[in-house]
Amino acid sequence: MPMGAENQAKYLAEVETTYFLLEEHFDTIYEHCSDMPDRLQLRNLHAAARDAYWRGVASSLEDGNQVVREIYADLAATNQQIKTLIANLQNAGALLSLVKQAVRLAGSLVTLAAA
Repeated sequence: MPMGAENQAKYLAEVETTYFLLEEHFDTIYEHCSDMPDRLQLRNLHAAARDAYWRGVASSLEDGNQVVREIYADLAATNQQIKTLIANLQNAGALLSLVKQAVRLAGSLVTLAAA
């Protein structure tokens, strides 16, 4: 696998992690949302994560510059924090805030790494 293909797979895998965390745990997170605005935000973030993932699938993601690498690292760290919060879900607001950050990072990664 050429070096660019390795990074493409790595970047897409992290975007996929963001989407699949929401996909797999949507019902649990939804149940912990305290009100309709939080539930609507969760739905919107889930849709945005799905869209970012499929844009990434359709694009050729490249390791273009340091900013792309930093966004990838930030997304990986945020996804790990989301996993931890999901495992001990007590504060849906804090989780939604992290999910929002992850979805923004995933969208930025796909946009800036697209060749």
